[in-house]
Amino acid sequence: MSEIAETAKVSISLADYGATDAAGKINIVGDGVAVLGYVPEAGLTNRFTLLVSVRLPTRLTPTEFPLEVALLDAAGNLAQVPGPAGSQPFRIAHVVQAQSGAAVYGQVVSDHIGVHVHLALDMSNGLPIAANGLYRWRVQLDGDEEHSWTYPFAVGGPPAAPVFG
Repeated sequence: MSEIAETAKVSISLADYGATDAAGKINIVGDGVAVLGYVPEAGLTNRFTLLVSVRLPTRLTPTEFPLEVALLDAAGNLAQVPGPAGSQPFRIAHVVQAQSGAAVYGQVVSDHIGVHVHLALDMSNGLPIAANGLYRWRVQLDGDEEHSWTYPFAVGGPPAAPVFG
């Protein structure tokens, strides 16, 4: 069990677009996506951004820890996506740094608000996953499998064909 994973506050969301800026803030357009559109001609979802925000107590900083994002299918298994060597699970791990020391008007306030680490994973071309599917994003910190956070979403299907007569 990891003290980082045990004490962290994690939020996950899907947006039409999101990015982090130089000041460490997340800029978001169209947050709260629950159903991604599907483009049948391309075999991809619509464009979206996965946003992850981790807040840690200042006493744990400075520190580095792995942040893992995985895509799970409806059964809770790692979702498979096409890759260079064929089908492979969609999982990304990244070592992030959490630094303390934020000051406002000369006063250190990080003990009060904690330390934030943000990740914006922009899928500007969409994701090649099945239409009409149910999925979840899972976030794990510091290799701790006992603590995880998830965000459920669905992928819509192609629109129904018109009915004549």
